[in-house]
Amino acid sequence: MKLTRTDEISPAAMEVMGERTPTSPPVIAPLAGHIRRPLWSVMLPTYNCLIYLQQALESVLAQGIGPDNMQIVVVDDCSTDGDVLALVQKISNNRVEYFRQEKM
Repeated sequence: MKLTRTDEISPAAMEVMGERTPTSPPVIAPLAGHIRRPLWSVMLPTYNCLIYLQQALESVLAQGIGPDNMQIVVVDDCSTDGDVLALVQKISNNRVEYFRQEKM
């Protein structure tokens, strides 16, 4: 069932949503003056999509924005369709961080 209006949601569901939905954004403390953080981060989650990952990475890298302004991270959720780390190392020239989730 697709809900399109809030009047279709039960009062109990609205109460739970109200408890879980923040009314204001979180406060993020500024970093100390000597610590730099990139302007934005590109996170590429991947699971068994090696055939698309190369194109995605090349697209992000082609934007030419340096590491001071853009962090790029591939997060591999235990892919089994190929060597994700090898692909990242081959095309990223140490520009892309890699993290592999532990198998549960």
